Amino acid sequence: YKEQVLIGIKEGVDLVLIETISDLYEAKAAILAAKENSDLPVICTMTFEEDGKTFIGTSAKNCAITLSSLKVDALGANCSLGPKELMPIVNDLVSYSKVPVIIQANAGLPREEDGSTVYDITIEEYTNEIKKMVDKGVRIFGGCCGTTPEFIKSIRKYLDTTQPKEPNYINHSCATSATK
Repeated sequence: YKEQVLIGIKEGVDLVLIETISDLYEAKAAILAAKENSDLPVICTMTFEEDGKTFIGTSAKNCAITLSSLKVDALGANCSLGPKELMPIVNDLVSYSKVPVIIQANAGLPREEDGSTVYDITIEEYTNEIKKMVDKGVRIFGGCCGTTPEFIKSIRKYLDTTQPKEPNYINHSCATSATK
């Protein structure tokens, strides 16, 4: 990770985006490499399954607590799920994160049709779910698999007409491990 950060700095990157991570220890290693070798903003997004946990079993709550404690500039979720399926994860992220939350959902769950990967969520359905996330306090949005520039334009059009809501942050003291 250090090597990637140093190359990025040399090439003039604006920030470090660590994304599609399923292992909290890997996220920590990448964040520490970015923070120890640059002054750039650091964003980290994890990827979750439908059970609300990463592929190795870390909950969104645990991710939010741990990544916030590592002083990332924003944290959140990307890939693997559509915006509707991400809503329970969004609830935990905004409740336990001390920093802004970013969501970059897929355009639904992928399926194969005639040898091609297809995503079933329309731009309108995607944007409607984003509206719900804004109301919960999510501050940064993007798109992942199956989204197109038109998805982003639709999100932007909506965001230009609204103000972000304050998340319902739960003040807490705790200790975390990789999965608990």
